[in-house]
Amino acid sequence: MKILAKALLSIVLSLTACSTVVWHQPPRAPQQAQGQLLIWHPFENINARIFKDALTEYERAHADVHIVSEYIPEADLSTRFIRQFQAGLGPDLMIDFASEIPALIRAETLQALDQTAISLSSYTPQALTQVRYHGDLYGIPLNSQLRVLCYNQAIVEQSNTAVKATNAGAAHGESSLTAPPTTLEELIQNARAGYSVGMVSTFIDTFWGIQIFGGQLYDVNHRLPFLKGWGEWLTWLRQAANEPNIVLGQQRFVLHDAFTQGKLAYYVCDSTEVADFKQALKDNFAVARLPGEPDHPAGPLLFTRALMLSRNASPTQTRLAYQLAQFLTNPEQQIKSAVQSQDFLPVNPDVVINHHVLPIEAVLLEQAKTSVSISLDDLDKIEPILDQGEILFRQTIIGDITPTEANAQLIQALDRAFDSP
Repeated sequence: MKILAKALLSIVLSLTACSTVVWHQPPRAPQQAQGQLLIWHPFENINARIFKDALTEYERAHADVHIVSEYIPEADLSTRFIRQFQAGLGPDLMIDFASEIPALIRAETLQALDQTAISLSSYTPQALTQVRYHGDLYGIPLNSQLRVLCYNQAIVEQSNTAVKATNAGAAHGESSLTAPPTTLEELIQNARAGYSVGMVSTFIDTFWGIQIFGGQLYDVNHRLPFLKGWGEWLTWLRQAANEPNIVLGQQRFVLHDAFTQGKLAYYVCDSTEVADFKQALKDNFAVARLPGEPDHPAGPLLFTRALMLSRNASPTQTRLAYQLAQFLTNPEQQIKSAVQSQDFLPVNPDVVINHHVLPIEAVLLEQAKTSVSISLDDLDKIEPILDQGEILFRQTIIGDITPTEANAQLIQALDRAFDSP
């Protein structure tokens, strides 16, 4: 029997070798997402719920995926991440401001991402600038924040009625008061007509006005800082501070509360404050782009949150993280988050928002187009300049030095920083 079996096997093998039939492997199905992922995030209140709902939606579509998300206070994220990483623990994925990336790289905690596994066209150039470090990508943009002009429609309409009555129907001056100011001159006119205006008085919070006077963080080659417009902007701010209805205050929470309580008509707010104002003021709340000039729009600083991947993550978790990031940043999810949170600024350039349907979200996207994004490559040099700018700003506002002197000192500090290796 054994001899017969061997003979039959020999015949089969011979026939197979002589056959012209070619046996193909069945096509391999796309690799499905599977595994477990631990994510640390800083979201609170409604934003935490929105983020959790997005993860749940992803899990429903991927039955073999289990995502564990853990809230960590924003101020503790990076330090705790480094400490846990060194102990061989911590999350696979973390969401934090992209400005933390250089410090995390120095601590050797982050993976350099595979740029072929990411569709870079799915993110705005400003956002990508803040996650790319010396040619490598260390984060995937999730959302951004910036300054914008918030206003109380109820106060504006009431003030307009009073102004029109005072002017007895005169046409002069009325048109500029029927809509949010689009220029600095209109902002002054509105303040003099009774509209109260609040601005947080710090270098970073007022950075948006430098671009109006021709200053910019980078020259046309996007290399050298050029902030010569800062002196003129400081001069304008000092003059504006003398207007009875313009309030410059250092404490954001004071102006935040004043706006919420209806004591300010206009407030240069951070987009992260929008959700609070929407809840407090309901339909009376609205936003507009910061005032500027036709050829020199306002340029607020842009701050981006990013998904960062731990070097402790396994290849499976790394692959899952790429797939999850793609889901969280697709146009549908970005729009959904923007609508639900009110302060979520999408980073996907394919997101299109109808101004009539979603006016707040549309304005945030418009303002982002003229925002200023600090490159991670320059962050180590620019951060000390921002600190120096704050000192000079304070000295100028209280009258210790002139705007011209402050501008000259800041330019000198910039030149020294960028001339050094």
